[in-house]
Amino acid sequence: MVGGPFSGLEIPIETRWSGAQSTFAKLQGNYESFFLEGLTSRRWGVFIDVGCADGYYMKGMLESGFCHRAIGFELDAEARDEATSNLQDHCGRFELLGGANEASLSRLLDQEKTLLDGKTDGLILMDIEGAEYELILSVLTGLQDWSLAVEFHDLDDNRHNLRAVTEGLSKSHNLSWSADHHQPLWTQDLRLSGAAWMTEDEFGLALGEGRTKPQLFLLATPNNQLAVDCP
Repeated sequence: MVGGPFSGLEIPIETRWSGAQSTFAKLQGNYESFFLEGLTSRRWGVFIDVGCADGYYMKGMLESGFCHRAIGFELDAEARDEATSNLQDHCGRFELLGGANEASLSRLLDQEKTLLDGKTDGLILMDIEGAEYELILSVLTGLQDWSLAVEFHDLDDNRHNLRAVTEGLSKSHNLSWSADHHQPLWTQDLRLSGAAWMTEDEFGLALGEGRTKPQLFLLATPNNQLAVDCP
């Protein structure tokens, strides 16, 4: 990767989890840039990736020094195998689990709270293709001390659920939303120089992430917790 907070990270070019557009965005450091701003704002004690796929975020967070440990939930066994391969340089600092549900996520949150003597210093990333609403609501009380980064899907069919999630989290968290796919400043220079020959549509296609449906991004920070880097 040539840009962004994961600059220097080596990722596989061909993976069944990434199309050409999202791979290009990752290599440029522009992939889900709204998430990256929150994920890499500090160094976390533990990073939990719910729906980790091939371990892209886990690898980036570990290798770039933004977390001490990483735990991933992934339902697909082949994806877990890919993640294991991608994370092999970080043995002892990561754990891969099966699909997340109320029981498994609650158990992990309780385990981490006990391990950290009640002082949660963690971030949860959640991208599970529409199942995020039910899962968040089912473990709401256990999330009070955790920072969250969530990608919401199927917005038209989940307006009531989104309202319930928002109301629940707002009692304990400060919420920041984005529905835009931000392009960092380097893209302006690219547009005016080497890519000046592209049409607007071609430029947008090259720098886009191949999304066909609107999605909403949330960063939630506990309102009772000081942001102190993990030593």
